[in-house]
Amino acid sequence: MSLSSDANAWEHLGYWFEFSESRTTWVFRLTRAARHKLSRLFWDYVRDPRHAVLSEHDHYGPYSDLKIVTWSEPRIDGDGIWGSMGELSQLASLIDERLLPAQVGEVIRIDREYFPSGNGAIEILVLNDDAALIPP
Repeated sequence: MSLSSDANAWEHLGYWFEFSESRTTWVFRLTRAARHKLSRLFWDYVRDPRHAVLSEHDHYGPYSDLKIVTWSEPRIDGDGIWGSMGELSQLASLIDERLLPAQVGEVIRIDREYFPSGNGAIEILVLNDDAALIPP
């Protein structure tokens, strides 16, 4: 993918993400106007009856590197974000709850609230609506 088509793919998605191995964290960047798109990803996943089966999953993003997986317990790692349908629903609610009042420049961190027994996390940086999603 060229830099231009890469940027267009992320803009179409509405947010950018990558996994930070050193911090065991999925890092998301999204504009204030696109705050609802991240939680919608999880809501759409749990509303799809195909995902009710253990180990069912889908890949997301321009490179399909984010995976959401139906699993018996919550987990966040470089392979994806895992959990039961109920836990993934709670994660979607938590993202909504934390992002809706978020201000530009704020970093939302979700870790022990979702994954109490591990060290994985999700970080979400809220950007201006005209900001580039891909970091410099």
